[in-house]
Amino acid sequence: MKLMRWMMACLIICAAAWASDAPRGTVPRAAPDKYDAHAEQNGVAIGATMLTPKQARKIFTTDVDRCCLVVEVALYPQKEGPTEVSLNDFTLRIVGQDIAAKPSSAKVVAWRSSRDQDRLRPTLITAMELELSEKGLPQGNTATPVSGYVYFALSKNKNATYQLEYMHKDNKIVLALH
Repeated sequence: MKLMRWMMACLIICAAAWASDAPRGTVPRAAPDKYDAHAEQNGVAIGATMLTPKQARKIFTTDVDRCCLVVEVALYPQKEGPTEVSLNDFTLRIVGQDIAAKPSSAKVVAWRSSRDQDRLRPTLITAMELELSEKGLPQGNTATPVSGYVYFALSKNKNATYQLEYMHKDNKIVLALH
């Protein structure tokens, strides 16, 4: 049992050290139109794809699909200058209903996805949080394309149509997701 604790502690320390040096997010595709939904407006282009539960299980070790919908988002700033990227600028809505969600942090998603499982050790929840943070959409100013995953605390409804709303400089960009 002590050996397992030491191994988990080493894993977390190594993952944290690796994460601090590695770029965050995912590699943006060549253009916004390489995503299922895309648009361009007022100096920024956006592309987005909602992951299926099967895709989420393939990409993440964490059972993120148990508690959330995951959307891969890419932002492509234009030549006018850097764009500020903030999770607060995103909303996921179910079309035709009064149901919407703002993105959840990696910490909240790790806790939510672990609560259905037997009491997970804090070290495992920390490892889950690290994975979700590392793959999440990078935030801050950027003059180059960025992409990553955004987590929404909504359950997948097979019959629902979703739309991703992105507020950019007081302009709303709406993308239809399936």
